[in-house]
Amino acid sequence: MSAAPTDQPSSSSSFAQASPMPLAAPDTSAVPAPRVLSSAIARLPGYWSASVSAFAERRNAGPLCGASRKTRMTQTRNDTAATAGRQRVMFARLNHIAITTDHYAINAKFYEALFGLRTASKPRPARACVVSDGAVGMNIIPRREGRTSGLDHFGLEVEDVELARERISRFDPSIRLLKRPPVRPFAAFSAHDPDINIFDLSARNLKMQKDVYADDLDRTERKFSHFALRTRNAERCAEFYHEVFELSPLNRKAGDPNHYLSDGNMTLAILQWNIDDYAGMDPQRTGPDHIGFTVESIEKVKEDLEDLTGQNPHLHSRPLGYGDEGKARLELFKRCPLGHYHLTDIEGTYIDLAEG
Repeated sequence: MSAAPTDQPSSSSSFAQASPMPLAAPDTSAVPAPRVLSSAIARLPGYWSASVSAFAERRNAGPLCGASRKTRMTQTRNDTAATAGRQRVMFARLNHIAITTDHYAINAKFYEALFGLRTASKPRPARACVVSDGAVGMNIIPRREGRTSGLDHFGLEVEDVELARERISRFDPSIRLLKRPPVRPFAAFSAHDPDINIFDLSARNLKMQKDVYADDLDRTERKFSHFALRTRNAERCAEFYHEVFELSPLNRKAGDPNHYLSDGNMTLAILQWNIDDYAGMDPQRTGPDHIGFTVESIEKVKEDLEDLTGQNPHLHSRPLGYGDEGKARLELFKRCPLGHYHLTDIEGTYIDLAEG
């Protein structure tokens, strides 16, 4: 069984894979203190330091795109220092996940029934179904023509949208923000990272919020733990989310090509896409890969799923690991160390579980 990354921000000067060594104390002089990470991640050892403040020291010498790496990081530290007196939480947090599906209402019931996610006090029946664990919302969107079903995007809530926009421009001037219509209850802008992975962007305490984003909900026992992307330039994307949004790099095991960044509650897993991984199956496009939950007991979730499907045959998970291609897909899914049990929702979106 694979161990998950630890909750300590990584501490070497290079984002290249570090050699096994004792973990150093994180340098907190330049960033706000993060909130406590989930115990499912915190208690699993075995991962070595990957990076902390500079990601790739070699890139300080020249431009990646736009301003040089050294210039961008100096400005980010100045930005953070200027707000440190009033800011005691992370600059950004992952506040929503979006799934596109044909059977959006039934899929919402699946997450509500199996994971105990809560619904809005004033739902909007003609629009997406929205559920929440009390901290992170999930929009289950009716699939329109021309769109594929499955995980679609995620959203970030920031302390200062204009500061985030400035940092994005410093990192790569070609990345633009698109203002969203006012009917969107959870996002002011849409944007993308260097690999064109789409995310929404909103300001903290946004007055236009609706659905679960406007409700003060208690946390559920079963909670979202991570959102995973599979992308071609994982390291550069990790640098982007670290520099722009101050997400903290987590330690990773020697030889792990993936990157894990935390907002103090959720982990953004950036998985390295490689065509060689698909030798035994049809290649998968880059983009959102799976979501994860922290649960009190994996065995209890399995029992609950069996009971749930017995009560309502429409609320079921899809079988995994059947046939040669199914086995190959499941093995690739299992390479992400954040989950220890794997299942799907009713339309096949990958979900993994860890206890905590």
